[in-house]
Amino acid sequence: MFPFPSCLILGYTSDKRPIHIVLSDEETASRIITAYNPSIEKWKDDYKTRRSDNYEVYEL
Repeated sequence: MFPFPSCLILGYTSDKRPIHIVLSDEETASRIITAYNPSIEKWKDDYKTRRSDNYEVYEL
């Protein structure tokens, strides 16, 4: 059945930068849908939790 369920996986590059990978779950196989570097403006410091829409990041 289309669209297939998907999941978001957090990983780290060889130089320790976070990366998000979105995979489809097609029962007998999976496909990479997209991969991107998560933005600190949209994700909390753990890169697992999204910030609320009204959150603003300030540099000190």
